[in-house]
Amino acid sequence: MKFSLLSDTNWETRVDKVLHTLSDFGYTEFFEKRNYGTSLNGVVVVFMCRDPELNFKQRIRHSKKEKLLYMDIMLDYNEFIKIENDEREK
Repeated sequence: MKFSLLSDTNWETRVDKVLHTLSDFGYTEFFEKRNYGTSLNGVVVVFMCRDPELNFKQRIRHSKKEKLLYMDIMLDYNEFIKIENDEREK
């Protein structure tokens, strides 16, 4: 199964740096060995960390045609611009 981690964030939240660190943990290899049935070939997770005034909403969608599950993980923008990178990773 394919597994992707993406982000849609403001640069000051530094979520992109956390994604680079997470890739070192080998999560793609972990999911490659998994099989969740014929109706799912992959999962796409998008870390969302945008200014709350933009009113972004969490999306979760299963595309039967692509056999992919898309989901947004909403991160607290105001918290992420204040904390250090090790706290972001946690």
